[in-house]
Parts: sequence; C-alpha cells; structure tokens
Amino acid sequence: MELIKTILNLFTHNKYKTIKMKIDYTKLTFTELIDKIEVNRFFDLPRMVREAFRRLTPQAPKYKVYTALLTQTGTDAPVATVLENTLGGTVVWSYVDIGTFSGITTGKFLNNKTYLYINSASETGNMLDGLAGVSQISEDEINVITITSGADVSNNILNQASIEIRVYN
Repeated sequence: MELIKTILNLFTHNKYKTIKMKIDYTKLTFTELIDKIEVNRFFDLPRMVREAFRRLTPQAPKYKVYTALLTQTGTDAPVATVLENTLGGTVVWSYVDIGTFSGITTGKFLNNKTYLYINSASETGNMLDGLAGVSQISEDEINVITITSGADVSNNILNQASIEIRVYN
C-alpha cells in the first residue's frame, strides 16, 4: 500500500500533472492504478516506480557501531554494558596490565575505516581523577589506557565510561 501511495504522490505532484483525479486512486491495487493513469508525452512510468522504491527503501547505514558503558575495578577486565552492537561480533574485554585493557573481536576493526571514541570518566565521575584513551592495535584489537591526573597509568578509572567504535563501509 505504501508503494501505491508513494507513486500516486509522485504522479499528482509532478510539474506535468500526468494524472487526472476523476476517481479515488488510493483504493486501487497497483495494477489497477497503472491501468487508470492517463499519461501525456512527458510521463515516464519506470522512472516514477524507481523513485517510489528509492523513497520507500531504507538507506543502509554508513557504518557499523559498537556503543557501550565500561566500568573497571581492581585487576578485573572492564565490564561492558552494551547499548548497541551492529559489528556482527562480540567485543570481549580483558585486563592486560595496570591501566591497560583490550577489546577483541575477530576482523571487525577495519584499518583506515575505524573511528574510536571514549570519554574521560573516572571512578568518581570527575575528569580530574583520571583520563581514558583508546587506540586501534589491529583489525582484531583495540586498547583502552587509563591514567590518573598525575599521568600515571591506573586501574579504577572507568566508571560507566562511554565508548563508541564506528567501522565505516
């Protein structure tokens, strides 16, 4: 039904006025609609149908995304509360060393197509307590580094820190 409405809208709102509204076209099937259309020399049905399909077809996203809130304490791996994941794989978080954590998923972080962002949330939610940074290591791995305000690597900095990984098509 949406296709018929979209085509009807294109017909009735084009500059050539290619349809004469003598009947209620919204109640017709697609075939009946095509049969009833009175066209002139400017009418291009294939173009109108292509345009209707283009308008009705959802656009593919420009990137896949992983968005999560990370919390880390002691020598435990960060715990991710995943808000969205369209990467097609699970990101597994692990503890590497003091203030260094790894996110791994096989082949999803494409080189030159991966955008990384992490906020600077600390244990108390105060940016002055610590900072977080993120970097791509390979197509399989990213690292998160946390430091205190004194520039020392440290655990216990991530407290609901938002991280976003975008992988562009």
